[in-house]
Amino acid sequence: MLGAGHFAEYLVGCPKCSAAMDVVEHGGVNIDRCGNCGGIWLDYLELERLREVPNADQLDLATDVDAGFDEMVYVECPRCFSILDTEELEGPESLRFEVCRTCGGSFFDGGELSKVLKAG
Repeated sequence: MLGAGHFAEYLVGCPKCSAAMDVVEHGGVNIDRCGNCGGIWLDYLELERLREVPNADQLDLATDVDAGFDEMVYVECPRCFSILDTEELEGPESLRFEVCRTCGGSFFDGGELSKVLKAG
């Protein structure tokens, strides 16, 4: 994984819809949230930190996952510009989200982060 000096300090835009991302703080964790599609970018280890924060699932304002976003391929990391890989979580509701193998960040489409946090 690259060190912090090797990727963008600010996101260039949402990796799914290219809209501006807003920085939102909750429980001492800063996340990047898209005001257009509701997607959420978490930097390396922020997901683990959010698991310890009460009501962190409320950061995810979208209620439904847009299935069309799951079909997108060659999605670029908004931090280091590598191509994101897809991870799947199995369970009552299987979820697909994107991870960057270079900088360690993760992108959750609107509605996905709250489900991941509730699943533990």
